[in-house]
Amino acid sequence: MNSRERVMITLNHSEPDKIPIDLGDYVTGIHIIAYRNLIDYLRIEDKNIGYNNFPGQTANPCEELLEFFDTDTRWLRAPLAFLPERYILGVEGKFQGIWDQFGIFWGRNAEKVSDEILYYESAINPLSKMTTV
Repeated sequence: MNSRERVMITLNHSEPDKIPIDLGDYVTGIHIIAYRNLIDYLRIEDKNIGYNNFPGQTANPCEELLEFFDTDTRWLRAPLAFLPERYILGVEGKFQGIWDQFGIFWGRNAEKVSDEILYYESAINPLSKMTTV
């Protein structure tokens, strides 16, 4: 059974030959620190480490890791959804982080070293000053 058949059979509530494995999207992602540790342990080289979900700090796993775990799915995303690991953060007031396509600034305290930050939260949003709907 190939990956597509396995996933389709599972979605149809039938029993596949084995449980489909999914790794690397928003829900089944791996934190970038854990990802770095895992690929170091497995001696896998990823020359393009980056985020698939910057606020959640989840990594975009390389194909070699996905093949190592015999992963059945691949995440399809717009090219701009990927941020390189050493992306330069912006600073807005007391926050460091990034603006997204919806005008939300995902940030944390600018006084912290970025390697100490495990996740980012909505710090500035376009509706924050709204008083009525």
